[in-house]
Amino acid sequence: MPIPVSDAFRQAMNAPVRVLSARLVLHPSQDPADDIELSDGDYIISMKLEEEGAYLRECAKKLTLRLKVPENSEYGIAEGLPVSASFGAQIAGGGIEWCEWGDFTIDSIKEDEAKRIYEVSCSDQILSATDHKFEVGQISYPCTIAELARQVATIMDLPLDTNVDELPNAGFMLNDDIFEKITDTSYRQILAEIAGATGTMAYVGRGDNSLDFFPVPTDYSEPDDELDENSMRQYKIGRSWGAVNTVILSRMPQNDNVFEEDLDSVVSDGRTEVKIINNQLLDERREEAAPPLLRALLGYGYTAIDTDTIGHGWHEVGDVVRITVGGRSTTTIITKVAITIGNGIKEHIVGEVPSDEGIDYSKAGGIKRTIYRTELEVDKQEQLIKSIVQRQDESDEANSNQFTQIEQSLTSIVHTIQTTGGNNLIKNSVGFAKDGEGNLTEWASSGAVGAMSSPESLSAGGISGNAITLGASSSIRQRIPVRASSETMYSVGFRVKKGRFGNARISLANGSDMFEISLPEGDADILWEEYGYVAMRPTEGYLDLIVETDAAVTELAVTDLMMNLGDMATGWQQAAGEIMNDQVVLDGNGIKVKSSVYNDYVLITPLEFAGYSDASGTLQKVFTVNRDTTQMQKLQVRDQITMFPIKMIPIKSGARSGMAFVATQEGQ
Repeated sequence: MPIPVSDAFRQAMNAPVRVLSARLVLHPSQDPADDIELSDGDYIISMKLEEEGAYLRECAKKLTLRLKVPENSEYGIAEGLPVSASFGAQIAGGGIEWCEWGDFTIDSIKEDEAKRIYEVSCSDQILSATDHKFEVGQISYPCTIAELARQVATIMDLPLDTNVDELPNAGFMLNDDIFEKITDTSYRQILAEIAGATGTMAYVGRGDNSLDFFPVPTDYSEPDDELDENSMRQYKIGRSWGAVNTVILSRMPQNDNVFEEDLDSVVSDGRTEVKIINNQLLDERREEAAPPLLRALLGYGYTAIDTDTIGHGWHEVGDVVRITVGGRSTTTIITKVAITIGNGIKEHIVGEVPSDEGIDYSKAGGIKRTIYRTELEVDKQEQLIKSIVQRQDESDEANSNQFTQIEQSLTSIVHTIQTTGGNNLIKNSVGFAKDGEGNLTEWASSGAVGAMSSPESLSAGGISGNAITLGASSSIRQRIPVRASSETMYSVGFRVKKGRFGNARISLANGSDMFEISLPEGDADILWEEYGYVAMRPTEGYLDLIVETDAAVTELAVTDLMMNLGDMATGWQQAAGEIMNDQVVLDGNGIKVKSSVYNDYVLITPLEFAGYSDASGTLQKVFTVNRDTTQMQKLQVRDQITMFPIKMIPIKSGARSGMAFVATQEGQ
């Protein structure tokens, strides 16, 4: 799927010396005779193309321009103006061959008057569709998913270049307006829904400006391109993911899943899942939709890569690329591309594998969409009636779910109301709470163990802003009660900072089970990267969570340690009954309020109400309330102390200055 270019162009871009040109064409009208062409010599300082996407969703592109402000003339640049961009390379023989970047629309223009430069931001048709909102009545029903794709292409004024009738689930009939009850739906989101339902990626091609739905690649014997040490300036090869052998169609937050698996592959190779969450096109027919998707995705898998190439310009999101380093080859699929033309060419390529806890690809601010669903399920075999009323808000940061669920059987009614996500099963999960000696509460520890505030982890995407730290040959352990059932799954997730030396391990184990995540010695530091283990099914009623380091480790910090029910790790939360930060700790043991200046604190527990201070040089209890008696180390009173039938009043001046004891009555 790379941009088609000739062998001569490829040879020119792989040459040690390259002669490059940039071209921008303005389209003030639909008549090509009115086009205005800008060249790099007179107007263009730099052009940057960014693509981001993945299979089972859409790909969007952004173009950023730096243009010279003309001295004596205007060339009609304006917001909303269609433009097309390309760059060229001088090939053997002296001619220039162009590599098309596609069509865009100008979103914004900022002028630097001092430097006489325009900063111009442009979007392709899919990125622009973020602001193209769906309105009831624009799509005709009933229709199949294939017919829906054709209608969307027509509404977006794009030719459809894929035979959508041949895609998985394309013939599913949609009888009602699927998006009528989903607020603020954009056509970009509808494209993502179609891609997820059909096992494809929605894409607008650079060269022909048509809408395509590219099937997920599963045969990597003939890659789209190849890279090696000679064509990469620097590179980082990450973890391998796949091959897919299980497809899950999930309703969240109920964790209501329908799956299809290739059992032989699961048994021989282990399970690799693709989870499609809340796809509205398939919601009512998930059992029928899962098998075609599994057939389309079976074998899908690749290795993560992050590289700066020598600069080719023809790579696109979705390309299958074979990477050969040190005589060993692996395959990646491109998910991000950034190409800059200006004083040469820079090209950055990323192949990002799916996260174990899913990826949020929302780009717009605030609530992206709200889904309402009312459902009544009757299970005659179990003699059970289940009623669910659900509202789900999807935003940039998280999914907020609110639902009411009633389960009624012959003997009982269970009524559940949820307004937030699940609770963390790990207590004191990031080390906010410490005892009087500075040890972490809830944890059994050995070696050099502590906790620290971590603004750095927040900058890397963390949530809590606090981290548990371990030195060399150190460990922490906490026993977590769980339910031993093949039907109950648990997942854990966290972020880690680790130096390159030494080995560390995070494990959950009991007498029968072992779930382990290793952090081995490597060539580079780990900087707050996410790790996790999902869908654990313990066979005993507890799991011991253990974090441990060997003698060679110089630094290990763990933040956002989260364990929850379900087959998917969720964002970090505190445990049930906990409210913790740097100054206040509320948990099952009581309340601790710490000074923001000193090491002093007040402790309220079932056993005491007391204050502690190190003003004397050592930490000691300075006041306590014990039933009807208050004891304290020092007391400062401004005006008087009353204890019937006397009161003590200070005499602050004169020959009789001191303390006067005088008679008093109640009320005086």
